[in-house]
Amino acid sequence: MESKHRSSGDRQCSALLDRAARTLRHFTEDSLWSYWTAALRLASRMPGAPRKLSRIAHAADSNQLADYLAEIRFALIFAALGFTAEIEPLGNKGPDLQISRDGRSSMVEVLRFKHVYPGPPEFKETDLFIASYGNPQRDSLKALQKVQDKFRQLGNDDCFLAIWNDDGDMEETHVLTAAHMLRDDTEAGILQLPTGLSFVLYGSQWMRCSNNQQLYCFPLRRRLPDHQTQWMSELEHLRVNVAVCRLIGYP
Repeated sequence: MESKHRSSGDRQCSALLDRAARTLRHFTEDSLWSYWTAALRLASRMPGAPRKLSRIAHAADSNQLADYLAEIRFALIFAALGFTAEIEPLGNKGPDLQISRDGRSSMVEVLRFKHVYPGPPEFKETDLFIASYGNPQRDSLKALQKVQDKFRQLGNDDCFLAIWNDDGDMEETHVLTAAHMLRDDTEAGILQLPTGLSFVLYGSQWMRCSNNQQLYCFPLRRRLPDHQTQWMSELEHLRVNVAVCRLIGYP
C-alpha cells in the first residue's frame, strides 16, 4: 500500500513539474528556461514541493512567477550548504521554508523586491551630465516597510527573513539601513520584533567585484546564538551561482 501511495505521489509530482516547466517556458527567457527547469527538478524532491510546483504552474504573470522562484532559489541555497529544506512547512499562510541541520532548525520567510521606480533616462552623447537616479532614503524606507509587512507571517519559532532583490535601484546598503532602524526602534521600545526573528538575509544577482559576494546578513539583535552566527558566515561566503549550478547539475 505504501509503495502504491508513493508511486501515485511521484506521478503527481512529475505532472506538476511538467506543468510548471510549461509556465516557465511561457514567462521566462529561453536562456533561463533550462536553468530553472533543472532547479525545479531538484526542488521537487524536497518536502512540501508539490504545493509550490502547483503555484508555479498556475502563476498569473512573470512577477508572480518570479516571487515563487525566489523561494525556490533560497531553498537551493540552503540545500547547497547542507541544510534540509521543507517548502511551506505550515501551509500557504506560514513561512515559506523550514531549514534544518545538525539538530538546529529555523523558519524562513522569503520576499522579493521587484523594480518599482524608473531608472535614469537614456544617456545621449550630447548630454553634459549623467542624470542621477535612485533615492537612498526612499529605498531604505521601502525596504523597512516590506520587512515589517512580513512580521505577521512569522510566529514565535526561530526565524529569519530572506530577501531577493530584482530592483536595480535597491542595494544592500538600503537593506542594512532598514535593519539598523528596526534594531534601534526595538531597543528603544518603539517596535516589537517577532520573538524568534534573528536576522535579515539579502541577495541579488549583483556580485561584489573584490570577492564575488552575493549574500549579506544583517543581525536584528545585538547577540545571536553561535549556530546562527555560523550560518550567517557560511551564507556570506557562498558563491551562489557556482554552488546552485553545481547542486542542480547545470553546466
